[in-house]
Order: sequence, then structure tokens, then C-alpha cells
Amino acid sequence: MASDPQTPHTPTRISTSPGVVGTPISESGFFGLAGGLALDGRFRPVVEFMYPDFMWVAADQVFNQVGKARHMFGADNPVPLVLRTKVAMGSGYGSQHLMDPAGLFATAPGWRIVAPSTAADYVGLMNAALAPDDPVLVIEHVDLYNTASAVPEGELDGILPPGPRRGSP
Repeated sequence: MASDPQTPHTPTRISTSPGVVGTPISESGFFGLAGGLALDGRFRPVVEFMYPDFMWVAADQVFNQVGKARHMFGADNPVPLVLRTKVAMGSGYGSQHLMDPAGLFATAPGWRIVAPSTAADYVGLMNAALAPDDPVLVIEHVDLYNTASAVPEGELDGILPPGPRRGSP
């Protein structure tokens, strides 16, 4: 069947990296899969919504399933999941690519939120986001993608505890 040129073929794995699964553009599908993997307890999935505006098609999984799951089961069931997204206000991406999800997630039960402002912050906060048994939203601003910022030598395993910051280091 796979050798038949008339048979459509959809790759189930795009990346050759172990543990990276290519999926169709179906936010509710891949986020639902990640939520199930996190609830399984053996995985700590990292999901990216390229633009947070697209999370609305997965809102049930994001807010009602993943966000509330740990607490629906008496806080006994970990949900170690990281959701990465970017904000792009003022960048010219258009009205359906500019949303800042921080306020929405701040009012949603179960979610933690981090927003790094430097490369060093990103490394430390991403490591911190991977550690807890709650879902964590990592918000990246596109203006920082082309900004040079040093990461201290040997600090790639460092953890920057989330919390209020005054300025950047």
C-alpha cells in the first residue's frame, strides 16, 4: 500500500528527533493528545501554539480539561505540561495573530504563567516550567527573537523560580 503511488500518504512523524511528533494543524487534537500524555504521568509534553489566537479552537482542552484536571481529581493527578506561545502586538502580523493570552490564563484555574524578557530568563524559566506538576504557559514576545542576549556559560540547566521581577539582570 505504501509503495502504491496512488495511495495518499500522511507522515506521522516529520522530525527525525526522538520524542518530537509532527502533527496536522489541529490545535484541539494535538493539545488533547498532549493533555492525555501529561495525565498518563510518564510524559512532560511541550506544545506550541504558534499564535495564541489559535488556542480558541482548543479552548475546551486548554481550560476545562488540562487546566482543571489536577484539581478535579483532588490534586492527586499531576498534569506536567508546558504550552509555548508568542505575542506579537505591533509586529504587523494581523488581527488574528496578535493576542496576548496572559490576562485570560491569569483568570483560568490551574495554569501558571511565565514570560521571559531575556535569553537567560528564557532558559531559567523554561527549566522551571518543565519542573512542576501543573500546566505552565510560557509567553515569548516576538520582539525578543532578534535581540542579542547572553546566557551565562554552564547555566543551561539553571532554574529561575517564577515570580515578580523588577527589571532584567
